[in-house]
Order: sequence, then structure tokens, then C-alpha cells
Amino acid sequence: WVQSGFLGRGGFSVVHKQHEKSSGLCRAVKTIDKSRMPTQLDYSRELLVMALLAKHPSLFVQFHGWFEQSQNLYIAMEYLEKGDLGKHIGEPLPQETVQTITKQLLEGLSIMHKKGITHRDLKPENIFVVTMSPVWVKIGDFGIAKRVRDKDPTTLHTQ
Repeated sequence: WVQSGFLGRGGFSVVHKQHEKSSGLCRAVKTIDKSRMPTQLDYSRELLVMALLAKHPSLFVQFHGWFEQSQNLYIAMEYLEKGDLGKHIGEPLPQETVQTITKQLLEGLSIMHKKGITHRDLKPENIFVVTMSPVWVKIGDFGIAKRVRDKDPTTLHTQ
């Protein structure tokens, strides 16, 4: 696999596009700097959440695997060429498109709720576009997601 582009940056991670020379397949790889993570976050939580949601590939960015070194954790995920929803909402979207996006997000959130998962950072930049015509989006970036129980606090300040 060869790194072939920058996709984004978070509070303690960077995401790059990688491609395989022989097949041309692409993936997104999130590099998490473990030394920069807040102590209340456990990076294995993101792996667990992605594994729990893997049976729903039409609703969630797919997890392909992970690799850990002393300072960094690497998470390989599905690469979606259209990028995040934030790049597509500079101008108002048609009402039908917004309704379809909302329906897809609510379906994903319903599955997360049934599994006791809260995303805690749902925003256009964490909703990824498969296609805009017809519109199809997936929920991604589970970096601060949490499995919750009735009395668990879920407050976390993000950067």
C-alpha cells in the first residue's frame, strides 16, 4: 500500500488515502497519535464500535483492519471518493435530498441506539458521501463514540 493523498485531520489523528499498486484499490487510513489522546478516551473503543457496526455496510463506513505501534494506531477503512457531506452543502440541497439523507442517518442512529452506542460527534464532516445522485451517505469517524448504559455520563469536550 502506498500513501497517495491527505484526506483530513482531527484533534489527535490524521487520515490519508492509500492505494495498492497492483490492484488500484484504495482505502482511508487514520493514524492516531496515542500520546495526544485525552486520557478519558480509549482508542480501542473506536475499533470496537466499528466492529459492532460492520454488519451494516450500507449505513456505516466500513472497517478493514488495524495495526498498532508504540506511538501510533492505524485504522484502515473504506475510502469514499466523494468525501464528507460538509463538502457538498455549500449551497442549499433539494428538499428530497435532505429528506433522504435524514432518513439514512436516522436508520443508522437507530441501529447504534439498539447496540447502546452514541456517536457524540455527528456533524457533516463525519457523514461520508457514497454518491449524490441518488444520494447515499454513511456515518463515520467513531473516535469519541461510546457504548453507554443508562447512568453513564456522556459529556466530552472536543477540540
